Amino acid sequence: MIRIAVCDDERPVRESIVKALGKYKTETGTDIEVLEFSDAETLLTSYPSGLDLILLDIYMPGMDGMEAAKAIREFDTEVCIIFITTMYQRAIEGYKVRAFGFIRKPVSYEEFSHELGDAIKNIERSREKDHYLNIRSSGKSFRIPVSRISYC
Repeated sequence: MIRIAVCDDERPVRESIVKALGKYKTETGTDIEVLEFSDAETLLTSYPSGLDLILLDIYMPGMDGMEAAKAIREFDTEVCIIFITTMYQRAIEGYKVRAFGFIRKPVSYEEFSHELGDAIKNIERSREKDHYLNIRSSGKSFRIPVSRISYC
C-alpha cells in the first residue's frame, strides 16, 4: 500500500487531486490510501506514520509548502515530496528539500499520472533495496529480492 498525503488549501484542487488518485488507482491497480490536509500546520502537527508520498502545494496562507517540506525533512528524510504549484520560480528551493518533482496547476491528469507513476516506482524500489537475501553457492554470490522468493 502507498500512503499519500494531499496538502492544499484550496478544496477544489484537493478534490481534483483525490479524484486523479482514484483514477490512477483504478487504472493501475495500485493500492493507495489518501489522507487530506488543508494546511501545512495540520499536516505537521498530525503527521501520519508510514507516509510514502506528499503532494504538497507551495503557496498557502500561514506556513507555505516549502517551509513545511523543510520542517518535514528534519524528522522524515525518506518521504517522497511532489510539489503541486503554479510557483515554478521556487523550484530551485525544492532541491534543498530533495523534492521528487513538480506538477503544474491546473493539474492535467497526463502529467499527474506520469509523475505519480515515477514516484511510486521510486518508492517501491527503495522498499526492495533493503530486502535482499545474499546467497553463496559454488563460489558465486547471488542477491535475491525477498519479494521474489516464494518458497524456502
